Amino acid sequence: MNKLTAFFNTGKYPLLLALLLNVCLHLPFFNRPPESMHVWRQCNTLAVARNFYQEDMNIFQPRVDNRFETNGVTGMNFPLYEYSVAALYKVFGEQFWVHRVFSLLVLSLGAIGLFYVVTALAGPLVMANLSAIALLFFPDLFYFGISALPDIMALSCMIWGLYFFIRWHTEARETNRSADQWLLLSAFFFMLCGLIKLYFLLIGGFIAGLVIPQFRFYFNARYIIRLIIFGFISVVIPMLWYKYSIDLIKRTGLADFGLEVRYETNISNAISILTQNIISDLPELILNYVNAVFVAIAAFYIYRTKAWKHQYFNAFLFFVAGAVLYHLAELKQMKYHSYYMMPYYPVLAIIAGYGAYKVYLFKPNVLLFFLLLSPVVCSTRIIFSRWANPNKLVPAELYHEDSRTRLQQAVNDKERCIISGDVSNCIFFYFLDKKGFCYAGKDQLLQQVHGGETQIANNISRGATTLYIKSDTDPAQSALAPYLKTLLLKEGSFYVYRLK
Repeated sequence: MNKLTAFFNTGKYPLLLALLLNVCLHLPFFNRPPESMHVWRQCNTLAVARNFYQEDMNIFQPRVDNRFETNGVTGMNFPLYEYSVAALYKVFGEQFWVHRVFSLLVLSLGAIGLFYVVTALAGPLVMANLSAIALLFFPDLFYFGISALPDIMALSCMIWGLYFFIRWHTEARETNRSADQWLLLSAFFFMLCGLIKLYFLLIGGFIAGLVIPQFRFYFNARYIIRLIIFGFISVVIPMLWYKYSIDLIKRTGLADFGLEVRYETNISNAISILTQNIISDLPELILNYVNAVFVAIAAFYIYRTKAWKHQYFNAFLFFVAGAVLYHLAELKQMKYHSYYMMPYYPVLAIIAGYGAYKVYLFKPNVLLFFLLLSPVVCSTRIIFSRWANPNKLVPAELYHEDSRTRLQQAVNDKERCIISGDVSNCIFFYFLDKKGFCYAGKDQLLQQVHGGETQIANNISRGATTLYIKSDTDPAQSALAPYLKTLLLKEGSFYVYRLK
């Protein structure tokens, strides 16, 4: 055994080295504002965290900025990520690096959990390392791994829930003991992942694939009662939360967070999205091309070695069947929201790890080359297209600290503002640290509402005192002039007006 093969057999050291490398690659971007792809989702998440921090730490009453004249309480996914960030704000203050470091820590714990999942599935130590390393350098995760995305926390909870269930399943069969502590831990982590993002309960397909083939073993009162309790904690509690959230949205009328299924009914569009997901998203954005090679190698060996005879193959098959149904049910989301495919990532990482392990067995030096290449391919794909891209998908006046500070200080934080020029209903609010009414453009402000009243007049009657508008021309020279009192600030293309 040479030094390279010996290193891969030394516990978690290869994974720990990869974790350290991952941190180093992210260091230059830790204190950056939200930017680039899905910046609207990052801003909405951080706004909820800020509102916990500034207003009320009641986790059952998350608040958004686009709140009109209300207190902003609305329904959403269970805000454990947002609440955790708010708690960290209490310690470190509200700074951009807080949520980025926290996200990377959560993702790192998920990668460590995947290492234990593979070992619990009786996978070799080398394969456990390679699977976890593969996960770290999925380009999508490389980007979202330091972004304000609750899905990262849901992913890590799902992985640890799976690990504890496999521990329970294995000990129950091999020792005929209940091993209740593992089952309760599994239920707890699955409950959390389902609360944070319901679609991560897709892992239930894997669980079904473990239990159903062992039906005779589990078909007794002792195990049936335990599985019922496990199912209640894992599934019913999250479902009750989402019922509460939907009711809250209906009560407040604030629907910033969509809690619905979005399937595609147009066959041509559906085929286009699926083609994009398989041909483009999977090898380039989800796996990275190096891991895609490992997956191809794994597919070859799964066929060659008749891996479907393996004791855990049914679990993977059940999971894939569930993933296909889920993917079709949420197909509209899959066109632009790759993170909706995040529940697949641990399984894809294990498959990539299996392929990499086969390379290790025959050509360790070749494996080392690919492992060194993987973070290069991954970071190149993300850094240049997103963090180094001059287009931040945020107006420059808001992105840069000096101009952002001037815009924030132009108006008292307690005032209700009208924001114009933001189709997201959240990006401008977050960067300005303001609350109130938001519209995509000035035309909406002039639309007539009740009794022929314009929207802006209606908002003024509901408490709006200030207008922030992004415009190429001074709004005082437009049909908005009758509603404007005093120009408080002009910053780039932003105008801030006191309203009459």
